[in-house]
Amino acid sequence: MNDNARVGYDTAIKFTDKISRTIWSVYGGLLATNGFLVSLAAFITSNVTFKVIPVKVLGVLGLILCITWFLITMRNFDYSRYYFAWAKKFETDAFGDTIEIVCGGATFAKGEREHLTYAISINTYGQKNKTLNFIELYQKKK
Repeated sequence: MNDNARVGYDTAIKFTDKISRTIWSVYGGLLATNGFLVSLAAFITSNVTFKVIPVKVLGVLGLILCITWFLITMRNFDYSRYYFAWAKKFETDAFGDTIEIVCGGATFAKGEREHLTYAISINTYGQKNKTLNFIELYQKKK
């Protein structure tokens, strides 16, 4: 097992976690901003002295915000895919076929629940926080 690949795997997983948190933070911030614009538009239209120009400006700002939101989200998902690709590569280099946590995600998404069954059985039988037991159990199955 290659120690450099293990470090690369650990780093790629940490970057994947970081970008996932960033995606949700940006999403929350832009959702709040969009909500503010909608509230402001509602306040302006409910006012007795209704003015069309501020509402149109807010509409354009909202459209610009949505486009920006979409572009930022797509860019962050590109980073996420990039880090996952490196995690898969380093997982294969570091562990070979013995551990397939990231690489096995594709088969899990297709409906094969093999990986989930092992994780649940380990946590169910009181062996929490014992990563080696999970690895040993997974290796025995193969």
